[in-house]
Amino acid sequence: MAASLREGAIGSFSTSLKTEAVARLGREDARRLAKAEHARLHSAGETFTLPSPSTISPDFSQLLSEHSTVGIYAGRASWFEVEQIETWLRSVAPTVLTTTFPRSNPDSFDFCAAAFTELVVSKPFGLYEPSASAAIAEPSLIFVPCTLADHSGHRMGRGKGHFDRYLARHPGIFAVGVCHEDFLLEQFPATWTEPHDQDMSALLTNTRFLNILNKGDRKL
Repeated sequence: MAASLREGAIGSFSTSLKTEAVARLGREDARRLAKAEHARLHSAGETFTLPSPSTISPDFSQLLSEHSTVGIYAGRASWFEVEQIETWLRSVAPTVLTTTFPRSNPDSFDFCAAAFTELVVSKPFGLYEPSASAAIAEPSLIFVPCTLADHSGHRMGRGKGHFDRYLARHPGIFAVGVCHEDFLLEQFPATWTEPHDQDMSALLTNTRFLNILNKGDRKL
């Protein structure tokens, strides 16, 4: 059985991106490299788990208490992403949350009120999404998947730009990027950022919560 990621199964991926040769990669080459590593890890049976509820930071619990409607991504079963964020959130949230998930439209998506168990597999991308009858909702905090991220809140997604467009349309949302620690860099090269990119307000990894807005590194 493959080792847990917390035991260092990934090892040096983020470290390799700090080397001069790899840092000179273009944005899309870096994304492809990271996505390929995500796919390899998923195929190898690796898992990406968030911290135990017993170790959660009081700062993170305080953040959740300030937002009653929360946006969560579900993605695909074949992605190397955290599974069942909803279940994890309900185990750490101090209050009852209304959960929402993104439902795609031609060029972006809307968040709709739903539980994970109510999601259906959409076409043509095979994403878990709310049904067509689910009501549109407006979360004040959303969790955003990161293929790569850095300590300044810069993020690379999977390349479609849906979250960037949604955040651009809703500038008041508190966005928490979810990124495994081994795909978190100290700083992106300048060539990896573009004007339309939306920075994260905070980052949540498998080991810690980083509040970017307050420039704090809050260990879980």
